Amino acid sequence: MNVKLLICDDEKIIREGLASLDWNTRGIEVVGTAKNGEVAFELFQKMLPDIVISDIKMPTKDGIWLSEQIHKISPNTKIIFLTGYNDFEYAQSAINNGVCQYLLKPIDEFELYEIVDKLTKEIHLEQQKAEKEIELRKTLRNSRYFLLNYLIVHSTVFLILNYLRYLKKLRQ
Repeated sequence: MNVKLLICDDEKIIREGLASLDWNTRGIEVVGTAKNGEVAFELFQKMLPDIVISDIKMPTKDGIWLSEQIHKISPNTKIIFLTGYNDFEYAQSAINNGVCQYLLKPIDEFELYEIVDKLTKEIHLEQQKAEKEIELRKTLRNSRYFLLNYLIVHSTVFLILNYLRYLKKLRQ
């Protein structure tokens, strides 16, 4: 299953550059690009990406706003901030909004690949865990049904046997 990636940056050259990286060989599908947080959030709601790479400072709605909105509806989404600002307040806001990484531009593509690969592994583990939980819930539901039927049948048999014993004692 491919991991879905959304890219958000107000600089077109950076957006297009990030989108043109070799994501497919890593099992990642770029599902959209956006020039600001508002457009990115609209795309997010339609495409539900697993990872979002976003700039922080952008016109209209910024990356902080975007991360807040995303985590309200999808707290497991992995967000990477890629920014030209080495500002403590931005980093603190990023941490408070569940951002996974805070990277300074320019970034080496191999460093970005390494981070995204790590997040992709986390996503796959989370998906496997969710699938196992669903399977366990099904097993538990089936076990309850089996146990209930078992108890009903055995209780009925027990009552019948006791009734037969009672009748046998009455005949003696």
